[in-house]
Amino acid sequence: MGKVSNEIKKRLISEIISETELENIMAEYQYYPLQSEDEDNITKFTNYSSQIWIKFERDEENSLFVTEVSYVTKEKGEATKVDPFHSFEDLNKVLKYFFDNGQYHHWLISCLMVSLGRRVGDTMALKWSDLYAHNGKFRVRLTTLKEEKTGKNLGVRLHQFAQNCITEYCRLEKIKPLTVYDERIFSIGTAAYRSALKKAVQEVGIEYPCSSHSFRKFYGNMMYKLHPQDSDSIKMVQFMFGHSSEDITKGYIGAIDEKIDRYTEDYSDYLKNCMEGKDINIDKSPVISIKYGDLRVILQEALTITSEKNDIAAMNQLLSMVEEMRVS
Repeated sequence: MGKVSNEIKKRLISEIISETELENIMAEYQYYPLQSEDEDNITKFTNYSSQIWIKFERDEENSLFVTEVSYVTKEKGEATKVDPFHSFEDLNKVLKYFFDNGQYHHWLISCLMVSLGRRVGDTMALKWSDLYAHNGKFRVRLTTLKEEKTGKNLGVRLHQFAQNCITEYCRLEKIKPLTVYDERIFSIGTAAYRSALKKAVQEVGIEYPCSSHSFRKFYGNMMYKLHPQDSDSIKMVQFMFGHSSEDITKGYIGAIDEKIDRYTEDYSDYLKNCMEGKDINIDKSPVISIKYGDLRVILQEALTITSEKNDIAAMNQLLSMVEEMRVS
């Protein structure tokens, strides 16, 4: 473990990086963001058996200047990797708690994070001018997110749900955006929000580990699930989050954990049925995904080669094409 932490120190200390770049680097070592977020200048990562704490300073563009990297053995009973909200009902419990208790700052921060997939620091750095044009109309897209490495602005669409939340917040707080156009929307700090969120999660009875990351993870998880027929869905979420690989994205949004849970439940059912003497039918025929365009190519090839080759040779060639084109 000393070798890994030393490698991470060499790569990070005195470097200026974004939070996305930091997550990508840590994911290379199988470390993922930790649920605990008690301090503004420390972010924690876990691999389930240990933790690495990254201490940093933020610049005006919300980038991180890493000052210290510490290896910590996980304390007994401490929460590990944060989950996405497991359901919209759980998410809405938190939103409703903030709203019903008049914590409209916290409510809007949460709504924007889950609407736009932004981190808490990026969300709280927003100005009214990021949301509205000079004519008082909503901007079609935010232009404050910068693409990794190139520095180009990414246009995050300001969709109708987000607009509705912003409009309601302005009504409740009696705010006229054009009169505070160049001011930040939120005057509270991230530590205050995280403390309020921690209390809200406890009050509404959510027992799995949640933090500000849970909103962004829910955003990515649902973006992925809402498009089950699109073989590019995980790539789209990867692009939105700026991750360096699909595996990092799957881990971040909880897709891998969900699949492991399904496998575990299937195995539990298998053991239970075996103990009860029930017949066990294991399907040995794999189910794979292929893009529609690739399927057309395979079918066209099948029509061509079956008349030119014997059945075995033709089948082997088609199976090879399927293996090459399958979506992993």
